[in-house]
Amino acid sequence: MVDRIDETNKTDKSKPKKAVVRRGDLFDHDLGRYDFIFTYTLPGVQRFLKHVFATARPGAVVFSYKYPLDQLGALLQLRHEEGVEVDGKGRSLFFYVRG
Repeated sequence: MVDRIDETNKTDKSKPKKAVVRRGDLFDHDLGRYDFIFTYTLPGVQRFLKHVFATARPGAVVFSYKYPLDQLGALLQLRHEEGVEVDGKGRSLFFYVRG
């Protein structure tokens, strides 16, 4: 989860802003303060995460590695699916936006 964006380079638009990455348990976080959320969630666990993703702010981008977040369709809209190769195996990365 991205904790905050470092905006110290406001005057130099050529330098990318820095993000702070925070690892943690989704059940222990209010996602309302995050712009980007990366998750690796097994399909069987998704039904327990509805209340967690309900705390994400509208417009937040959610990335899911390997598994689509099918059970969260009422909260998240799939915007893009990208095939990636990891250790010689094809995987998918799903991009959602919180409605």
